[in-house]
Amino acid sequence: MRQPERIVLVIGVAILAIIAISAGAALAFGSPEVAEFATDSPEGVLQRYLEAARDNDVPTMESLLSEQVRDQPSKDEFGPGYCNEIEDRIVTVERVSIDGDTAVVFLNIEQFDDSLFDSGGSVWQQEARLVREADEWKINDAFFCV
Repeated sequence: MRQPERIVLVIGVAILAIIAISAGAALAFGSPEVAEFATDSPEGVLQRYLEAARDNDVPTMESLLSEQVRDQPSKDEFGPGYCNEIEDRIVTVERVSIDGDTAVVFLNIEQFDDSLFDSGGSVWQQEARLVREADEWKINDAFFCV
């Protein structure tokens, strides 16, 4: 075998090895499991809201807002694209604090950067405030989005 053919062979084997390692890592780590919360809990209401935001389901988003907040945003501001980039984020419930008819859900949010110049993304904490109205938890933050 001549020298140039060996170099091409070595490069080909190296590329295949990288692909195999990447595929193995993707299968081993996979995507994070989605937690299932009771739909009538503060966490469940928040989960339904974020799923609706991902789907640009404005009526569902509005139905999960408190009466105090529901009329604040205009229909133009509260439309498709309102929660942009939400699909690139992993939202984890850290803890929930319930005091009577109010609740605070403490969230950990991770956003990963998949650009050419990957900076690794960012992580931040956020709180979502909810209130009980007619025996249902409702989000009490205007323009809530992660």
